[in-house]
Amino acid sequence: MKAKKKLLALGLALSMLVGCGNGNVGEFNSGGSNSKDGQTSSETGTSETGTSQGESGQGMLTKEELQKMPFLGEGTWITGKNGEKWYKNKGTFYDAFDTVIQLTGYTKDEETFKKAFTICQSEFQRLHKLFDNYHEYDDVTNLMTLNRTASKAPVKVEDELFSLLQFSKDNYDKTLGKVNIAMGKPLAIWHGLRETVTAENEHDPAGAGKTIALPTKEALNEANRHSNLDDLVLDEANRTVQIRDPELQLDAGAVAKGYATELVAKKLQAAGLEHGIISAGGNVKTIGSPVDDRTQWKVGIMHPRPEQKDVLATVLVSADTAMVTSGDYQRYFELDGVRYAHIIDPETLFPAKRYTSVSVRTADSGLADYLSTTFFIADENEAQQILAHYRDADVDVIWVDQQMNVTATPEILPDIELAP
Repeated sequence: MKAKKKLLALGLALSMLVGCGNGNVGEFNSGGSNSKDGQTSSETGTSETGTSQGESGQGMLTKEELQKMPFLGEGTWITGKNGEKWYKNKGTFYDAFDTVIQLTGYTKDEETFKKAFTICQSEFQRLHKLFDNYHEYDDVTNLMTLNRTASKAPVKVEDELFSLLQFSKDNYDKTLGKVNIAMGKPLAIWHGLRETVTAENEHDPAGAGKTIALPTKEALNEANRHSNLDDLVLDEANRTVQIRDPELQLDAGAVAKGYATELVAKKLQAAGLEHGIISAGGNVKTIGSPVDDRTQWKVGIMHPRPEQKDVLATVLVSADTAMVTSGDYQRYFELDGVRYAHIIDPETLFPAKRYTSVSVRTADSGLADYLSTTFFIADENEAQQILAHYRDADVDVIWVDQQMNVTATPEILPDIELAP
């Protein structure tokens, strides 16, 4: 028995990276196999300049080291297009959504960047508390509060939490039910098992000496009896939430971080940040365009097996666009030599294992987060049905299977550059 303790990387699952060579990517075909010849990617006329140098190769830090954050970089002045001067800096923190969050910004002066970073951190902290289903906080009505009280009477919630729940319900049918925020009870079984395995691996007295086994299908099915999303009743006029099944538990982990990232990006733009990138774990959101002559940012996708290499590929991402990756390599455990990821298939109630990594590029970070989990679970035919529901959202997808074969939707192919 073996568990993998999650070490968080400053590099993050998605970050701006440089120095990758060309490679081959297969095209994702409608209703067929992915066996066609790969297509060589091209860089479509962009070039890496000083705006993204030195973004790769950050080392791993322990949770304790990360909790000493936040910290700001030294900052530097760079020359943009037309000789315009920009102050570039990065701020990094770890106290929201259990991940390292980094803001890279380009501003007219140092104080403007510091103001943006303060807003970024405070908003992520606020939304983390609001979307948390494991802890309650003073003067905050959050998901855990709803799980505890909303079966007794309707509970009034803040706009962001109500909108998150409504967004998740609105997208449920369009994604063939692959992401169900009402599936908290079976998800809690897997979460508890992962914590137990990790505790035993770390020689924690709470976990040591226990005989650990996978949950039975009977236990999972019984928990899943209380996962009917229709039992989540939202009253838009009064901004209240009611849960008709007292045993139903909400868990928005498949969408909360991406949804929060989108909200924070909008807040930063409203505060005057015109050029930058938010990187929150596997969630990247661009704000505006690069300040130099490039029209697109270059974003790196972490290799699903980081012990083999750091970077799988880089992808071009336009202004005000999100790139989100879901994978089996951050939150997982191993039992008897088998890897069990945190993404649970609602049909089998066991971890999905078709892919090691799925990345989604689209404008909205919340939708990208929701869909990256969806496509991690869906098979090829289901993926085509789901994509048909999002034609107007310009959704692009990159899949990496267990053999590290990379396939993608046609539109994103020219924008992918595989690492050598």
